[in-house]
Amino acid sequence: MIAKDYFKRQAMTLRKMVRVTRNRTIADRLTLMADEFDNRSEHGSDELAPSPGPPPGTAGREENHD
Repeated sequence: MIAKDYFKRQAMTLRKMVRVTRNRTIADRLTLMADEFDNRSEHGSDELAPSPGPPPGTAGREENHD
């Protein structure tokens, strides 16, 4: 079983990453991940919940920067 303090440390690390990123989409995703880790630390769950995938219709889409 994973100790609750592990999840707290992971959430803290993700929140630090939010402060330094300039990409709003990445910051939002990191915040969601940090919230998930906080929730696990409070409820003691070490189950890995599936992360939501990309929004519908965006999977496999690549940008061309030519």
